[in-house]
Amino acid sequence: MLINPWVYVILAAILFLEYKFPANPNQKLFSRGMKNDMVWVPVNLIGMAMLPIYFSLLSIPYYAIFGDALIVESAKD
Repeated sequence: MLINPWVYVILAAILFLEYKFPANPNQKLFSRGMKNDMVWVPVNLIGMAMLPIYFSLLSIPYYAIFGDALIVESAKD
């Protein structure tokens, strides 16, 4: 998603339109909420990107303890 150049084109267009035609003329372009989002959105994206690594590392002790047996298959017996 972040590799696609259209994301940046659309983001720049939205910021430009907000600069030229603000919804609230008394509000700054980079409000407190937008600055907060600029910090937390990348943090959340990094966290979501690390989930597959976490699950891969979590599977190592799982397969070391239980082997190839799945819990669902062992419940059928």
